[in-house]
Amino acid sequence: MVKWLLLTVGIVISLRTPFTSASNILIWSPTFGHSHVAFLGNIADVLTADGHNVTILTLTLDPNVTTFGNRLPAHTIRIESEENNWLQMDVKGPSLWNTPPCTGLCTRTSDLLIIAEQSYRICKALLDDDETMKKLLASKFDLVFSETLENCGPGIFQVLNIPSVVMVSALGMMPKMLEVSGLRATPSFVPLCLTPYSDEMTFFERFINFNLQMIFSTYKYKVEDQYWQLLNDRYPGFPSIESISMNKTALMMTNVHEFAESPRPTTNMIRYVGGMTIYPPKALRAQRST
Repeated sequence: MVKWLLLTVGIVISLRTPFTSASNILIWSPTFGHSHVAFLGNIADVLTADGHNVTILTLTLDPNVTTFGNRLPAHTIRIESEENNWLQMDVKGPSLWNTPPCTGLCTRTSDLLIIAEQSYRICKALLDDDETMKKLLASKFDLVFSETLENCGPGIFQVLNIPSVVMVSALGMMPKMLEVSGLRATPSFVPLCLTPYSDEMTFFERFINFNLQMIFSTYKYKVEDQYWQLLNDRYPGFPSIESISMNKTALMMTNVHEFAESPRPTTNMIRYVGGMTIYPPKALRAQRST
């Protein structure tokens, strides 16, 4: 798996950037959760081991996630906002374990609003940090591996003049990945990632799944417009977030096994790399191995 990943990254870099012995690569790693950070940190380790110059930029959403996810040396930068209400989400409290099984959307709307608010705050905090932005711009990154869940990244990559993006997801295929890869959403057959459904849905489940797809699509454009307004106020004539993602994305990686996903259309642009956060087990001590 590691050899395959290195080959893929090498092809992307060789096609989209001038030849160099090592590339400057940015890892865009918002702290949505430990699994997200571990996935991106492992990617950073693979790139570092291959001789590339890696910088991990962590945007603090969940303050309980304090690591960068990497084991090998890398440049690390952490951005924090003055206000953070992430821990007020229901999913972060004890009520999670008392919640009955969900029948539609498995995330509360209030939690989604908190995620959106904190993501916007941390994006603004980075844009307000002139010193860090100048430092990042001076790094002249050739490539960025970016968390798919948030919408600040594409705009920042445009400001930093990063030519190529690899979208990564720790949650399987996300709606944005389908759109960028040119695949149409098929909510009548493929369940959304935040629902409990399988590909064998009842009519009522298909109806709910279809409605959620429309809601998320509408919400996506609203959120992207919010980030565009933030960036356009600073850089007049700024391109749309959608167009940046379309033009810069060279590859997509999702941390699931393709045969464990619900059946769905795919393209060569999408690579399944399930198991990226599973490290080889360490040998037991002699007294325990017997």
